[in-house]
Amino acid sequence: AGAMQQRSFAAAACALAALLLQGCLHKKNCAPDNENCMDLGCCMSPEKKCWIHGDTATFASCEETCQDGLTGKCREVKPKVTTSLAPGAKRETVAGTTEEQATPKAAPFETVADSDTSSAEASPATTPKAKFDDPYTHGTWATSYWDCCKPSCAWDGEGSLDRAVKSCDAKTGKPLVSPNTDDVCNDGGTATMCPDQQPFALTDRVSLGFASISASAADHGLKGAATCGQCFELVFTGEQHVNSKKEKWGGSHPDVVDKRMVVQVVNVGVDQAKGHSFEILMPGAGQGVYAGGCKKAYKGTDEDDFDCGMRYGGCDLKEQCKKLPSVLRKGCEWRFDWLMWLKPFGMGRTNVPYVKFRRVQCPKQLVDITGAQATDDAYEESIDLPSPSNKTEVKEIV
Repeated sequence: AGAMQQRSFAAAACALAALLLQGCLHKKNCAPDNENCMDLGCCMSPEKKCWIHGDTATFASCEETCQDGLTGKCREVKPKVTTSLAPGAKRETVAGTTEEQATPKAAPFETVADSDTSSAEASPATTPKAKFDDPYTHGTWATSYWDCCKPSCAWDGEGSLDRAVKSCDAKTGKPLVSPNTDDVCNDGGTATMCPDQQPFALTDRVSLGFASISASAADHGLKGAATCGQCFELVFTGEQHVNSKKEKWGGSHPDVVDKRMVVQVVNVGVDQAKGHSFEILMPGAGQGVYAGGCKKAYKGTDEDDFDCGMRYGGCDLKEQCKKLPSVLRKGCEWRFDWLMWLKPFGMGRTNVPYVKFRRVQCPKQLVDITGAQATDDAYEESIDLPSPSNKTEVKEIV
C-alpha cells in the first residue's frame, strides 16, 4: 500500500546516483528501503536487513529489527547467490532464501472444502467452481491495512476518474484542494489518507468502506490504476487457508460468511501473493512497510499507537483501539464488532478472509466521502442498500 509516484522516482534516482557515485546508498545491488527486498535479499541502508513474516509471505521489507506477529515468525531473507560462470555460459541465480528455508518454498495458500479433500499438491488459491450465470469472481482473499499514506488514486491522472480521490492535510485534517500535494509518507509531504475513508456498518450484515487493489489482483481482472474509483461488492465466503503442514487457518467466522461489503478503490498496492485481491482500509490493522506516516499525520502520537506495534496484522483486541486517535477508533472497533476479527471458530479464527466479488455502481455514500467517481460508473449495475436504521438481516443485495 501507499506506493506513490514521487517515492518511486526518488528511490530510482537515488539508486542511479549510487551506481554513478557509489556513495548515495549502501549497496547498489540491494533493495531501496520502501520496496520488496524478497528477490535481492538485502537492503541499501547498511543498518537494515530484509525480513519476511512466515512461510507464505511474498513481500519482504527492509527493517532494522522484526517482531513475530499473527502472520508468522520473522525470518531474514539472505542475499541471492550467483554461480561462477564458464566462458560464454549464461548466468544463473539462486533466489534469496530465509535462514530456515532449506527446501523450495511452499505454495502461498490453498483453499479447502469443508470435506478437506484437498492435498498439499493442490494449486494455490484454487477457485471454487461458480454457476454459469454467477456474476461473482471466486477464490480470492482480502487483507487490511491503515498506513495514513496518501492513496495512489488521490494523484492527478490516476485511472479514469472525474476527479482525483480526496486526500487530507496532515496539519489541519481538512481535504486538500490540489491533488499534487506530496505524500506525508515522503519526507516533507503533508497529504494523508482522510480519516473518513474507514469502514462503517449499515446493518449487522452490510457495510461500506474503501480498499486498495493488490498487484496480483490483475489475475482476476482488476487492472491496477484502471480500478481507481470503481466500486465492488465483496461477499465473505467460508474457505480457509492451509499451511505447508496441511493445517487450516484463518478465513471467516461462520457468522461473517455471506456478509456483504461494498468498497470503493482508492489505492493500488504492490503485493504479488497469488489469490490476493483487496486490502480493506481499517484503522489499527497494520501500517506495513510505511510505518511512520501516521505519526506525522497525527501529532503527539507514536508509531505503535496505530497498530499496537504489529506492522502486519495490527491490534488483536478491541480494547487496544483506544490507543488510536479518537477520529479513527470507530473504524478500528468495526473490525472486531462487524468483521469479528480473530474470533475463534473450529480450526481457525477470522483472519485474511476469502471473498467473492463483482463490480457495482458506487453508492452515493462512498462518492460523497472520496469526491471521486469512475467515468463509466453509470453503466454498472446499481444496488439497493439497506437503511442504517434497518437492523434486519440482509441475505442478498440485488
